[in-house]
Amino acid sequence: MSPAAQWVPELRAASKQFGLAVRMAEVEIQKLQGTALTGLNSPTRTSTGAPTDLFDILLTFSDLLAKWIEHVRGTRKK
Repeated sequence: MSPAAQWVPELRAASKQFGLAVRMAEVEIQKLQGTALTGLNSPTRTSTGAPTDLFDILLTFSDLLAKWIEHVRGTRKK
């Protein structure tokens, strides 16, 4: 048996292990996403409150401005 042919079974086994690890990781990520969505949709979830410093206020204002621009552009196209 050639040296390259000796690696074939090991590579095949490693490929199967890698595929299994990827599938298991996908399942775990889906579980984390489900947990996160459950937390986000929880009726007992509370807001973080009003912005307290200038940076938070600027970020909130920029988000508000971006949403308003999207709204205005969306209504003009119709």
